[in-house]
Amino acid sequence: MLTIYKLSMTNCIPCRAYAPTFKKVAKEFPEHCWVEVDITEATGESLAKQFAIRSVPATIVIRNGHEGMLTDNVKLGNLTEDQLKEFVNGL
Repeated sequence: MLTIYKLSMTNCIPCRAYAPTFKKVAKEFPEHCWVEVDITEATGESLAKQFAIRSVPATIVIRNGHEGMLTDNVKLGNLTEDQLKEFVNGL
């Protein structure tokens, strides 16, 4: 199972633009856990620090809990539907 995190901030325009894409792809892959995290909150801030995220939106894919947490598991910026699907399917 994969857990896919979307790190964002409420006042971030690119983050708001990416949200519908993230939600749409999440519906196509219900076997995975899809989590939206605001980095201004404690949990989001901790996750952002763990992956050294300095720009949002950021998408992080983690397989089987916390195994395989590599920088290859992180994509910064808005992803298209196809890019997000490829990212999820590639891990």
